Amino acid sequence: MKTINIKLSEEYLFKWYLDLFLNTSWGRESINKYLIAFLGYIVFVSAFIGVLFEKFVFFIICFLLLSLLYLFQAKFKVIEWAAKIKAREQIKHIKKGSFDKLLEPRTIEIADDYISISSDYFVSKMQWDYYKSVKKTPSHIFIYDNQLSSIMVPRSAFVSDSDFESFFDTLSSFFDFQDIA
Repeated sequence: MKTINIKLSEEYLFKWYLDLFLNTSWGRESINKYLIAFLGYIVFVSAFIGVLFEKFVFFIICFLLLSLLYLFQAKFKVIEWAAKIKAREQIKHIKKGSFDKLLEPRTIEIADDYISISSDYFVSKMQWDYYKSVKKTPSHIFIYDNQLSSIMVPRSAFVSDSDFESFFDTLSSFFDFQDIA
């Protein structure tokens, strides 16, 4: 049985959300939708201002600038910027809601037939067949029970990189399918 102790903080969650949004296909898709909605809103507002003040040149300039920004988003680090905004929104949502227990320290235990997560407030013990896949990013391991929900295990919870890799290898042995993001 392997045991990992995790201490979560607001800063850690921010980094986790950034990792999720930037290094998983679901996260990148979410950020892309967010960017398109944001840029669409800006185009709508600029069109409204252009019509209101009869300055159609304003609308055309805004539209062209936003189009260039979207086309060259990698160069201007737009994805990273949008991911940081979205991560801050998630943290704000957690702090405002009844999710304060999310930041409590927890222990993850890996056994041959189950995985257990516990803290001072809860204990969860699930059989391996409940989980669907395991994914690794540069800074986390995600153990998914569906497409949107996972157990997150940070690299920082391990003493060394080899411990992190060994833990991932152990987890991978429980799945027929593994995906490295």
